[in-house]
Amino acid sequence: MPKPDSPGTVSSIFVSFDTKHKFEQIHGPILEHVISLLTGRSSEDLNRTGGFSVVDPVTEEKIYDSVAQHV
Repeated sequence: MPKPDSPGTVSSIFVSFDTKHKFEQIHGPILEHVISLLTGRSSEDLNRTGGFSVVDPVTEEKIYDSVAQHV
């Protein structure tokens, strides 16, 4: 896994609502792609090692669970 400061990884990503909506109409959920950009690992690789969840930091609500999406 690349180090956070290595080339090819980013520390933050902003996706506008319109961009998200248009992307998901064609490619499906955008979160898997965002996680790949942030970690430098594919969603398939992450799912093989237990998957990932996206959680709202304020409400602690689980927004996305990669394992649940691929069952």
